[in-house]
Amino acid sequence: MIARLDVLCRSALVICGLERRSAYEAAALLGIDPAGVEGAYWAAIESLEVIRCEQFQQQNDSAAVYN
Repeated sequence: MIARLDVLCRSALVICGLERRSAYEAAALLGIDPAGVEGAYWAAIESLEVIRCEQFQQQNDSAAVYN
């Protein structure tokens, strides 16, 4: 699922979300502005929500076929 994210979004998600570093720390690591990190992080979160909804829909469609 996470492989579907672009590199910047994935990096921001890992650094800020999993490693719990600030946007300023992530920006220093990535060589971009902290606002760019925040935007990429929230884009990653939104993308994961969409992917999760798509997977849920596919599971429900498959279950409907078997019923």
